[in-house]
Amino acid sequence: MAIAYADDITIIATRSEDTDIIQETLRDYEQANGARISTHKSRAIALGSWDKSTPIMDIQYHDEIKILGFNMTNNTKESAKKSWAVLTPKIRAQAQDAYRRALNLEYRIRYVNDYLLARAWFVTQVCPPPSDIVRQLNTTISWFICKREIFRVLLSTIHRSKEAGGWGLTNMAAKYLALFIFRMAG
Repeated sequence: MAIAYADDITIIATRSEDTDIIQETLRDYEQANGARISTHKSRAIALGSWDKSTPIMDIQYHDEIKILGFNMTNNTKESAKKSWAVLTPKIRAQAQDAYRRALNLEYRIRYVNDYLLARAWFVTQVCPPPSDIVRQLNTTISWFICKREIFRVLLSTIHRSKEAGGWGLTNMAAKYLALFIFRMAG
């Protein structure tokens, strides 16, 4: 499988026999358009039981690489942990910045649904957040929505539709799960 974005290409091989095909294809590409693959800028990571002794165009293997904003390691739980460890403080900082705005409750909820968690929806399709991250983000959301209210409404109540007595705040845990399952099924 290959994923391309601008001049960055991510190639995922599941069998060591595929490395010959990958190398041949890349050399054909170089020859066809005169471009050169920057092997010194390229990175490889061995996932699962992949044999690191299988060379791919002299590209060095690493224990961790970054692909389209995701910190990838050879362990999926560690990858999720590292990616969310970078994203969570950014979401918290964005909430703190928006906190100063004079938004009523409806617009604070809309802000959370439409803007505050936008990056989280992207990341969760690749690696769902660990439960401690969900708790941290729920705390941030509750703090942002309730502002300085003495009596805070439970997030579970705010998650309900307006018809059911809530405000229609997106349930983070449910959406994370739905997006991840959708991505895996697609």
